[in-house]
Amino acid sequence: MNTARLHGNSRAPGAFAHARSVVFIVISLAGSLLGALPASAEDVLKDTPVVRRQALYRANRHEMSPMVGFTLGEPFTNSILPGVGYTYHLLDSIAVGGDLLVGLRSNTAIADDINAKTQAQSPNFQLASSSIRFMADLNVSFAPVVGKLMAFRSLPLHYEAHISLHGGLAGMKGEGRIPDSVTPAFGVGGGVRLFLSRFMAIDVDIREFFAKRTLAVNKDERAADPVFRPHTMVIVGLSFLLPPELETSP
Repeated sequence: MNTARLHGNSRAPGAFAHARSVVFIVISLAGSLLGALPASAEDVLKDTPVVRRQALYRANRHEMSPMVGFTLGEPFTNSILPGVGYTYHLLDSIAVGGDLLVGLRSNTAIADDINAKTQAQSPNFQLASSSIRFMADLNVSFAPVVGKLMAFRSLPLHYEAHISLHGGLAGMKGEGRIPDSVTPAFGVGGGVRLFLSRFMAIDVDIREFFAKRTLAVNKDERAADPVFRPHTMVIVGLSFLLPPELETSP
């Protein structure tokens, strides 16, 4: 076996199919939630002044978010990371917050294929790999784009697009000769927030963060030194914002 493939920085080709599946699920979920809203759902633009004053959906509000993250492009292990987040919106366009995600792992098809082929010659072989055990970060975000759209041509909704910077810690779970570790992590992100009402929203984010990690050992059970590697995640959350009343622009 070419051990360089176990330690290389290139991402596995089969992971792109996983990425497409996750993105399709995210889009389908958002569409299902919107489609389930009744025709008499609360008009989030009701009583909002059209010309002279603008409703501020974020300024001076607390946001609590149960969420789930999915890793993309991982060669040997997929991670699903349920968690929670908190954000305080200092202004309508600037916010600070933090997230805590806990990882659940499963082997990819590539890892299963390596095990099957290698065990034909070495029956006791089991690919030892690492996975994301947890992610804890503080972040600052900026929303340069806000607007309103008509869902299904009849339901007016408020939306935003934002970018973010992240810094914190990542815990890695090792197997075999790969030890568990905790490493600094930093990265960038971007996403959209779609308000279903004045106090509830759907969030979809894509984040790229860097953390030290050894992906796997080779067939001789030697682990390479951990190096900073990119990790891509899609995160979907349901946000609740308080207080429920909105401020308005001067």
